[in-house]
Amino acid sequence: MSAVLNDKQPTRPLVSLRNLNKHYGDFAAVDDISLDIQDGEFLTFLLAIRKRSAAERDKQVDAMRLSQRIAIFSHGKIVGLGSGYDLYQNPPNAFVASFLGNSNFLRIKAHGNGAASFEGQPLAMRLTPGLAEGQEVLLMVRPEKALALSVEQAAREALPAGWNEVTAKVGEVLFLGESQTCSVLTAGGTAMTVKALSAAGMPMQPGDTVKVRWAVADACVYTQWAESDLNKAAGAH
Repeated sequence: MSAVLNDKQPTRPLVSLRNLNKHYGDFAAVDDISLDIQDGEFLTFLLAIRKRSAAERDKQVDAMRLSQRIAIFSHGKIVGLGSGYDLYQNPPNAFVASFLGNSNFLRIKAHGNGAASFEGQPLAMRLTPGLAEGQEVLLMVRPEKALALSVEQAAREALPAGWNEVTAKVGEVLFLGESQTCSVLTAGGTAMTVKALSAAGMPMQPGDTVKVRWAVADACVYTQWAESDLNKAAGAH
């Protein structure tokens, strides 16, 4: 659902929703929603559903392209509200990260602020106050934010400051015209996807060992999530 309003600039919101509810028996379609819509603002509401068709994906692309703000609903509540750019680059939770685009999720353990481990290997992460020693945390890296290097290339190119690196094995490389995707599996069994422009090239073959790198600043940190948040098709949202 989208709303396009006129281009006047009032001093207060044109539409103001407060504590809006709509229930069908025990099912909460809208659960205590409060939202302001400015005059002239193009706001799109996106509802997560069990099965996402091509038409639904097209609607999501249109929303990202046209809307000034997007409101993402799950179980009757707004779980993400902002511009398409902000929601994609820095999703507020794992559900939004999974819902908009593709994501790599890594389960890590915190060891002090900014320090963590992944499958027994030390990693750095964004500063996240309030983490307990050994607390399980979820790291999210977009496929296009990660790099896959051959072992030889990684040996030649020192790991830049502020970057992480993990070892993985290539499962599949797909050529998609202007881009390529490389699906890999870490030693601990974590699946990851790396995406790059075809012009940059990823000369890997299935079975090759690679080094996957990403910048600490590009990885979002989540301290709370549900397993269904990590699966685009999980649950009826």
